[in-house]
Amino acid sequence: MNGSLTLFEVKRLLRNPFLLGSGAVALGWLTVQTWAIVPDWSLVTIGAATGGLIVGATALVVAHVISTRERRGGMPELLATLPAQGAARARAAMWSVGLVTTFYAGVVMVLHLVSLLPGIPAGRLDVFEVLSGLAAVLLASVGGVALGRWLPSPVAGPVAVFVVLLTTQLVDTRRYGSSLAWLLPVPGAHVQPVGLLPRSSAEHAVYLLALAALVASIAMLRDGAHWRRMGGVLAGVGVAIPIAVVSIPPDYSPRTYEKYAASAARSCRTLASVKYCALSSYEPWIPLWADAITPIVNAMPPDARGDLPEIRQQLAPPSVGGIDTFRSPPEWPRVTGPELRWGRNGAESAFRGRLAGLAVAAAFRFPAPLVPFSESERLNSVLLKASLTGSDGRVCDARGQGRTIVALWLVMQVSEPGTATLGGAYYGRQELDYARRLDQAPRARERVHRHWNTLLLPETTVEQAASLLGLPEASDPPMRSARPCG
Repeated sequence: MNGSLTLFEVKRLLRNPFLLGSGAVALGWLTVQTWAIVPDWSLVTIGAATGGLIVGATALVVAHVISTRERRGGMPELLATLPAQGAARARAAMWSVGLVTTFYAGVVMVLHLVSLLPGIPAGRLDVFEVLSGLAAVLLASVGGVALGRWLPSPVAGPVAVFVVLLTTQLVDTRRYGSSLAWLLPVPGAHVQPVGLLPRSSAEHAVYLLALAALVASIAMLRDGAHWRRMGGVLAGVGVAIPIAVVSIPPDYSPRTYEKYAASAARSCRTLASVKYCALSSYEPWIPLWADAITPIVNAMPPDARGDLPEIRQQLAPPSVGGIDTFRSPPEWPRVTGPELRWGRNGAESAFRGRLAGLAVAAAFRFPAPLVPFSESERLNSVLLKASLTGSDGRVCDARGQGRTIVALWLVMQVSEPGTATLGGAYYGRQELDYARRLDQAPRARERVHRHWNTLLLPETTVEQAASLLGLPEASDPPMRSARPCG
């Protein structure tokens, strides 16, 4: 009888419009989230598990509605005449909702991950991340049944979903060493390397399954404290708590991060006289970085191409979304490289321009930027302007220097420069205008090669560079600074 009841519920749930809709919404949301980013398996698997929680949230509400329907008007008297009692109906509800929702969530995750295959994915594919997402959906399903049996209020399901979402947002999962993140069903978005993730994915999957068994046993206790139900509670607690205690990592210190960053294995490859070093399993991205550097190499004189730095992939900073990071002030050549993100589908231009600007700035001995690669160029521009008026010795003013024109012209071979493309060197509108004129001038590359050594001298002014390059002088006098780039 229980099997027939479960099968009946499964057939009904497979046609449930809310579950079908949540699957479509989850797949659409995941597609939007990864549309402009080259896939990194170690991150998109976490994203897929997070997207699966859209199905899980819907499952919690649907399961709550199913488990409370027998308390509606006239239902207790009707159900009392049926051979299947409350415990059997609760088990059928948990089995059916759990099976259908994990199936839908699994389909969503697999379709999403398969759709990323043409996007040059890299990084480590962790199957346990996906299994953790499925376990979280199962936990939500049985949680909805338990909530309906103990709190049959119509608003209990939506309120529970809101509380879980609020808790997830309040826990700082984007910071290294966020121990509370381990206790969440799925950690929030972050860009940590695999070695510094806040929990082990395999242990986390077991932890979530133990919680699901615990919640299912609590749901069945509504019908009395049977020894099997009490055993399920004790087993769930006995597995979940030790795993949580053992697996939650201590807070990572700056020294721990720097040690990991220094020892991370990299694979190197030379293309067009430039050495590229990628973190292990990120080698497929090297040609993408070369697309941003090779045009610069071709525009430089052959004997000057050795000044370009090694393009070395960096680990993401311990904190994202702000400038308060553990990492010490960046220095060349360590910062000359991308992190664990790269753009695609039209978004790669910003990444290529940023990497090109870093490489040119390093070649011209300009200071390093004030923010890591993952931060926006606009933030670097704001900090540059503020630092020039202060006592920050990590920045300098490149206005009025002829080499700034050449540096910006080299970046233009890849992408249009922004307001703070050249690392920690500040420049103005006049240098940008000169660089644009040079880019449009005939035989520009020949003139740059002929006067390369003179143009790169810090003492060469904008007016002198314009004369050497055959450019008309600007009507406005160049801006000077008391802190010129040396």
